[in-house]
Amino acid sequence: MARISDHDRTKKQAQARELYIKDLSITFIAEAVQVKADTLKIWAKEGQWEDIKRANNITPSQIQNMILQCAETIKQGKVPAVSPDQLAKLASAFEKLSDKHKHLGYMIDAFTELRTHILQKAQAQDASKDKEKYLVMAQTLTPITDEIINTKFKEIQ
Repeated sequence: MARISDHDRTKKQAQARELYIKDLSITFIAEAVQVKADTLKIWAKEGQWEDIKRANNITPSQIQNMILQCAETIKQGKVPAVSPDQLAKLASAFEKLSDKHKHLGYMIDAFTELRTHILQKAQAQDASKDKEKYLVMAQTLTPITDEIINTKFKEIQ
């Protein structure tokens, strides 16, 4: 693959990081952003993407699910993996967010779920023409959803 400009590299790194955080394979990400797998591995290591993935993989809906799972575990007479006190603190922190912040969080969740679904559909395709269709869809959708999120984020600042 040819050498890319700094602007394109920054853009591709951001796209690749997003896909990496979604736990898609290096091979698939390389194909999706059109860079070598070895390049991705270097970016992931230098950018500490694994740490970012762990930090970004909790959403408001996941907090809600954790609370419900904890309640179910307690109901069954078992000891939950996460203490009710820890979950209560998470729920309290979430409740303190403004409605606009919550709305933005849910919007990000929805856009992320949509992108993930499209990329998983691409990854599941055997024919490269079908795979390409989903990749183009995701590549088209990403800047649009990013623009919406950025606009909403600026509104709540």
